[in-house]
Amino acid sequence: MITVEEAKQIVTSEIPKGPKITLPLQEASGRILAEDVFSLLDSPLFNASAMDGFAIHHEETYRASRAFPSYFKITGLVAAGDVPSKPLGKNEAIKVMTGAMIPQGATAVIPQEEVLPSTTTLEGRQDRSATILITREVKEGEHLRRKGEEIKQGGLALSKNTHLTSGAIGFLASLGVLNVPVYAPPRIFILPTGSELVRDISEVTPGKIMESNSFCLSSAMSEMKIEPKISSPVPDVNKVLFAIIEQAIKNYDLLLITGGVSVGTFDLVKEILEKLNVKTLFWQVAQKPGKPLYFGKCGSTLVFGLPGNPASSLVCFYEYVRPAILKWLGYQDCFLSQDRARLVNSFSKKEGRTHFIRARTEKKNGNFWVHVPEGQESHRMQSFAEANSFLVVPQEITELKEGEEVTIHWLP
Repeated sequence: MITVEEAKQIVTSEIPKGPKITLPLQEASGRILAEDVFSLLDSPLFNASAMDGFAIHHEETYRASRAFPSYFKITGLVAAGDVPSKPLGKNEAIKVMTGAMIPQGATAVIPQEEVLPSTTTLEGRQDRSATILITREVKEGEHLRRKGEEIKQGGLALSKNTHLTSGAIGFLASLGVLNVPVYAPPRIFILPTGSELVRDISEVTPGKIMESNSFCLSSAMSEMKIEPKISSPVPDVNKVLFAIIEQAIKNYDLLLITGGVSVGTFDLVKEILEKLNVKTLFWQVAQKPGKPLYFGKCGSTLVFGLPGNPASSLVCFYEYVRPAILKWLGYQDCFLSQDRARLVNSFSKKEGRTHFIRARTEKKNGNFWVHVPEGQESHRMQSFAEANSFLVVPQEITELKEGEEVTIHWLP
């Protein structure tokens, strides 16, 4: 039996990154870039206004003040998406909208709320909108977005291993990058085993129970945008299990078997895996729940044997399988994030195994406080349904007192 730390090290050392594929940008959210990505366009594409205002030549506001304002004749309007019809003339201003292209000759934009209208005579009539007054000096480049100031065409947009957040997706779209290189997700097969398992409530007869592990595991994977193949529950029959596991090893990257990995009379999985030349990398971890966790390898296929009890299976998924999948997808921080918290209620255990306790952690008065609910047995799931974290109790610790500082792992 190995420690939790040893087991995690073995898992991460055996998991490769997935093969590189190209995905349409709209399908790549949450993925990790497998290569550097370069811009296909300048950003901005042209000199543009950062405000609704007036494009002017800044030098024509030299020494402007409220006592001695600079006068500008309005000679046009450029909306976003339009192209200026003429260059800017001497002592002229062209009204521009946010994002609009700046006319040739303009060196700055002054916001419309900072100018004053002036009554002037144009073609023999009064017109209050034809001239503006500017009462301060305007600096060169004010409220201008210069062509290529953020990134130039061919420049590095995002580096390899960047997480494609919604912001990253939008940035790449603005640069014309509509397809991106990422790591392909693993092909995963979930195999629930046990003659007692059924999927239909009408089949629940004495001795039978509803199969729930595949629901837990596939739901957790859907949050990672992984769609596993799920088998119907398979009875504890050697020949049937052998045939299904043999085919799964041939056709999938990752095989998750629930049940059949402990030491009972009908725990057949480990023996079958040995017959199929699956190399055992570890079996049994000094932890609770999830002691009979199995991890093995056959060629390029990796096999997790998860405990049959639902809570044990899901704990092992979050602590071992989820990090393995994330590493395959290119993530560098694969394990559950952790924090320090204060314990609401005392807790005790036997020495020798790390405990992952389903818990509820809340922030109060600037500190995290973790509460351990009842119902921690490995077959009970209500405490998992209410949990947002694991209280992690190291194997050498036997007692934790109320108010003591402890480590928690946040559930996704």
